[in-house]
Amino acid sequence: MVDLKDLPKMLRDAADALEKAMPHSSEPAKSVGVEEVRAVLVRKSAAGKREAVKALITKYGAERLSDIPDENYAAMREEAEAL
Repeated sequence: MVDLKDLPKMLRDAADALEKAMPHSSEPAKSVGVEEVRAVLVRKSAAGKREAVKALITKYGAERLSDIPDENYAAMREEAEAL
């Protein structure tokens, strides 16, 4: 039987063991480029979702993909994949 007083130490030990077992990524997250977003949008458009693609571009305040700021590409690609 486990003594409840020992539980916090057991949890810390388990957390430490998991942390050591998990690989740590030292490389920064890859940024998303316009080419990646365009590829997803083209694929979705070809799949019959042209109006949804247009609406997504408009949502980001643009008429064309090239008018959208680079920092929005990751979020836009994620939304486009969900179409």
